[in-house]
Order: sequence, then C-alpha cells, then structure tokens
Amino acid sequence: MESIQGINIVGGWAMISTGIFSGMVLMPVFLKDDLLGGYASFRRRFIRLGHIAFVVLGIINILYGLMGEGENSILLIGALGMATGCIISGFWEKYKYILTVYALMVLYGALQMLCCKWPVT
Repeated sequence: MESIQGINIVGGWAMISTGIFSGMVLMPVFLKDDLLGGYASFRRRFIRLGHIAFVVLGIINILYGLMGEGENSILLIGALGMATGCIISGFWEKYKYILTVYALMVLYGALQMLCCKWPVT
C-alpha cells in the first residue's frame, strides 16, 4: 500500500475511533431523558447524528483507501466536516447551514469514487 492511499485509511480509522469514544462519553449523559431538550429535540438529534456520522463516514473512507486508487482528500475533508459540523450544530444551530458545503464534498468524493473508478478490477 502506498502512503498516499493511507490518508483515507488512517483518517477513516481516526473517525471510527472518535465516533466510538464520543459514544462512550455521551451514553451515560444521554440516559437522562430531559437532557438538551428531550429525546426528539434538535440539539440532541444533531449530536447523535454527529456521533454516528463519524463511524459511518469513517468506514466509507477506509473502503475507498482499500480500493487502492490513490487518495480522495475531498471525501476525507467532507466527512470530517460533516461529522464535526453535526456536533457543532447541536450547540450552535446557525452552523447547520454550513453543513451543505460538507455534504456536497462527500457527495463529490463518492461520485468520483463510483464514476471514475468503477468497476474495481
């Protein structure tokens, strides 16, 4: 494996580790029903979404890195921004509008992966 391909793999594992760690920290706190406005509140939903986004987008980055087609820094930056942005939006609601930029970066990186490098031979 070339070092340039390792960017997505290392970044993906770092994101998965962050997601697992944040879940471990949030789990005892989230057992309180009235925390952050209740279970269905905007703040609580976005913090949970950020925790899950770290894990899922990390897996996507690892899979891309294992394809062996070079780096996809747009996908990695978009994934980091999307997951972190969800957690920030839970505390600062106006930040949610910036998430569109990161979502488009993830979409572009995924389309680049599918269109330009499919099928994997």
